[in-house]
Amino acid sequence: MVRKTNILFWAIDSWKNPKNWSRNIYQFFKNIKYAKQRVVYGCSKADLIDLDEYLATVILNSISDFKENHHGYPGRLKNSTQWEAILEIIIKGFEDYLDNMYEPLQGEYAELRKNTGFEYLAKYFSSLWD
Repeated sequence: MVRKTNILFWAIDSWKNPKNWSRNIYQFFKNIKYAKQRVVYGCSKADLIDLDEYLATVILNSISDFKENHHGYPGRLKNSTQWEAILEIIIKGFEDYLDNMYEPLQGEYAELRKNTGFEYLAKYFSSLWD
């Protein structure tokens, strides 16, 4: 599952109100500045405000894409199915983290799944190659 923001829909709705035009023009140029910072430095100053959310989203999207497009698996595993199950555990852990960032996780299962996803990412980090 790839997360996408609704920034485009917000921008379209906010342009409908003429009172927002000056603010939207200002935000447009700030977004250009942030895009340039992402190209040059890898992240923008806006990303640093919620760095954990930014990195968790990047990791989630990257692992999801990697799971769909990988061509092998680590030698210590028996088959590709086992590798895909490990990647799915990592994905579920980061989904739980992002879904419950601003409120506590409900139940021990969600907390366990998040922690297991983080542990598997640390354990198999050097195996994320293709």
